[in-house]
Amino acid sequence: MLMEQSRCVDSKIIDELKEKRLKFLLDYQKEKDIFIGVRDNALSVFINCGEIITFKLKNNEIYYEINDRDYLRFNGKGKKEKLSSDELNNLRKNEKNITYKGVLNNETVDDVKSFIEMIYPYVKKYNEGSEKEIQQKILIESNKHNKDIVVLDTEVNFKGISNSETGRVDALAYDFINHIIYLIEVKRGTAAYGKGTISKNNKYGSGIVGHFYKYAKIIKNMRESIISHTNSIISFNNEVYGCKYEGVNNDANIQMVLYLYDGKLNSFKNHLGISEKGNAELNVKKAMTNEEYKKYVTPDFEYNLLFVEPNNKDKYDLAKLLPNKVKVLEVKKCHTSPEN
Repeated sequence: MLMEQSRCVDSKIIDELKEKRLKFLLDYQKEKDIFIGVRDNALSVFINCGEIITFKLKNNEIYYEINDRDYLRFNGKGKKEKLSSDELNNLRKNEKNITYKGVLNNETVDDVKSFIEMIYPYVKKYNEGSEKEIQQKILIESNKHNKDIVVLDTEVNFKGISNSETGRVDALAYDFINHIIYLIEVKRGTAAYGKGTISKNNKYGSGIVGHFYKYAKIIKNMRESIISHTNSIISFNNEVYGCKYEGVNNDANIQMVLYLYDGKLNSFKNHLGISEKGNAELNVKKAMTNEEYKKYVTPDFEYNLLFVEPNNKDKYDLAKLLPNKVKVLEVKKCHTSPEN
């Protein structure tokens, strides 16, 4: 049965994006590697998966809010040299007196354009070489090369479990041929495998141990929310970009993808708990003795394991990498796997 595709953003915002004051964002997508995401009846603009602006309807007016976060604290010219608070405020004031939030109109839209031009090199430099930059490249490059597996969203929150419990999903993709929703976690280098601990409130860290728990819990508890969100993004793409994607069925398969960029097999096995010389303080196998953890992560939990080397020409093309399903405590060698 096909789940109904709901409108994810108010028609007034859609009209502004397609035909009016926000149309420049669609042009920017062709010229710059920005991404327009859908967030709870709002639009968010990302550069290298760093969120910089949101647009939301309130009292029949479109409000925008600019978010420079820490981006301006780095000089954007090759050095990550932090600015002081005074230097940061002076930079903000000197950049054409940009208004950081308010009602979108013919005057403030120029502020939005000026901000994107100003912030672009800062965010690019801020996220350079990071996992967020890899996420953005997967999103853009994968969609250039194929139409069967489409990356629909990045930095995703699903309704139903608080963000404090699970955090965001790095990327969401859908296989329109095999009807599989992929929830993707990106890790760069072995340091990202992480040191996990079991705390009183069952937090398992931000490494391999924690992410298996997070994704298994999301897949088990948030199926309806995942499918609804995916259909909303598909509806948005059909309406804004003229795509003709079919919606997601209620019985669609939902799978985790662990995308390990420039990783090492032995280190990964160590954090799984299947290495002969393992020394990780907490590994997946140990965590599975914890009552809360094993409610979600069992020996039969399956996911897609992708070891991706930097010199692999297909490293960002998901259609060339998927599927590669394994069980949680197994490692099946695939064409992307390193030797050690």
